Amino acid sequence: MKRFENSENDPKNNLIMAVLSALVMGLLIYLVYHFNVPNPNMILITAMVFFTGFGGPVPGAVSAVMMLLYSMFFFSTDGSFFRYTEVNLQKILVIVFGIAVNFIVVFILKKNQDAARQELQDTNEYLTLANKQLSDKADAAVKFAELEKMKNETNIIRKAYEEAKTESLTYNHIAQALASDYTFIYYLDLETDEFTEYIPDPAHNELTFVRFESDFFTKSYKDAKKMIYEKDLKDFIAAFTKENILRELDYQGRFSLNYRLMINDVPTYVNMKVIRMNGDSRHIVIGVRDIDKQIRQEEAAERIKEERTIYSRIQALTRNYIAIYTVDPESGHYQEYSGSKIYDELGFKKKGENFFAQVLIDMKKSIHPQDQPRFRELFTKENILREIETNGIFSIDYRLIFDRKFIYVSLNAALVDEQDGKHLIIGVNNIDAQVKRDREYEQNLNEAKIRANRDELTGVKNKRAYAELEEELNEQIRTNQEIRFAVCVFDVNDLKPVNDTQGHKAGDDLLKKACSMICLTFAHSPVFRIGGDEFAVISRGHDYEHIDELMAEMDQTNQKNRENGEANVAMGMARYEGESSVSEVFEKADQMMYRNKREQKG
Repeated sequence: MKRFENSENDPKNNLIMAVLSALVMGLLIYLVYHFNVPNPNMILITAMVFFTGFGGPVPGAVSAVMMLLYSMFFFSTDGSFFRYTEVNLQKILVIVFGIAVNFIVVFILKKNQDAARQELQDTNEYLTLANKQLSDKADAAVKFAELEKMKNETNIIRKAYEEAKTESLTYNHIAQALASDYTFIYYLDLETDEFTEYIPDPAHNELTFVRFESDFFTKSYKDAKKMIYEKDLKDFIAAFTKENILRELDYQGRFSLNYRLMINDVPTYVNMKVIRMNGDSRHIVIGVRDIDKQIRQEEAAERIKEERTIYSRIQALTRNYIAIYTVDPESGHYQEYSGSKIYDELGFKKKGENFFAQVLIDMKKSIHPQDQPRFRELFTKENILREIETNGIFSIDYRLIFDRKFIYVSLNAALVDEQDGKHLIIGVNNIDAQVKRDREYEQNLNEAKIRANRDELTGVKNKRAYAELEEELNEQIRTNQEIRFAVCVFDVNDLKPVNDTQGHKAGDDLLKKACSMICLTFAHSPVFRIGGDEFAVISRGHDYEHIDELMAEMDQTNQKNRENGEANVAMGMARYEGESSVSEVFEKADQMMYRNKREQKG
């Protein structure tokens, strides 16, 4: 036993162990290289630790040198032992650092082992001397009792060791299970800012080493600018300082911070939690875990609550909204809020997916058949978003079928920014009473306009209506539009003598008959009474194309009436030929009328 304990001081044994470690390391290097074993350094480091711990410094040094040479060959870019990338050079330095740490640890363990061995040797010598003295002074029974006591104590020690070992394994399993909930874990030295980063490996229920570096906070701020969502970056940098962390740890025992990381170009909520190691004020553990699903569920619940509140407030301000929708334009998810008996009884779904497709399905039973084609054409996601982008709002009016009747509604949509992105807010407004009032007003207005533009005696349009049409044509002339029209002017003959000799009733009848003759001839043109005995016609379209024929027909009718003593007129016509206004064309027609009047008087 003593020979084995002192074997590491024996040159012969050192040589044997050195040769053995060289052979084993050579075999391991060949195997990991030949079979391209992933992460071969872990196997070689394990072998080095074994030889160092079992054989001592000499075999450990041999295995360390061989492992270092293989690592230099493995990480070199051309197998020359001299060319490396910056990353691979850092890995070799980490390996060198690991070898140094290994020897330091082994040295400390060996030193402690030697001290323990010397203490054990001293104890054994003491016990030997004590046993010798006891054997001289005690009888066999006392010796037997002492031996039993020592045996019992040994069993107690062995049992305590087994319990401690089991407790340690249980604690380790619990720690690994808790760590699996985190995406990143950092072990930080607060005095040096050196840190070790780990990531959980759920497949093997263990933590995987990622890196060991210094300047934790400086590198964290640098990484933050690349990885943290831009809207959260400013708050993160302000909160994540060593001073804030230590203050929170002293006050609450932990530091916690929520923010969003860009994961696959998508803002993802995470939570950072910082705690101190028990009994160790120098080191802290920082864990970062994914809480995106939890936060988004909470936000969705809060948004629904806020939307219900907003809808209630809108309902308090206006009773005309019968339904309001919130729609996610990306996913099509929607939520409907209605405070109207009308909308509730239509049986629409309160929430669901694929909003636009669902509306087109509901449309078939709820929208007036005459409005469905236009609604189907306009109510698409693309058209709504395009209209909102152009005009700020999308709006469409249609008729809902309710209780075998229809009511007019107006659907308005706008896009709003919320915490989780843009949402469509769609309101369905009951405008039935307003539409009916507007139609009644429009009808009354049209009737008033007709009365204002109608000659009471003859029923044709009056001078005011002529002025409106004249202004319309003048606008077309000013804007160089291509127009074609003719102005016809008529003057009723003998109106004054009839009024003087037969009375105004007879004069009115004469005007009516003359007006009727003009209307029958110019059936497709508006006829205007523009003076007491003067009428005008503005011919376009069909009548313009046949204006000469119509004037000839009018002349024949006029001659026949004059021979029979019935209503007859003097008449003149002029076409628009590029004049600057309608009045110039009218002047030409008026001159032609006076020429015709002179010809009739003969």
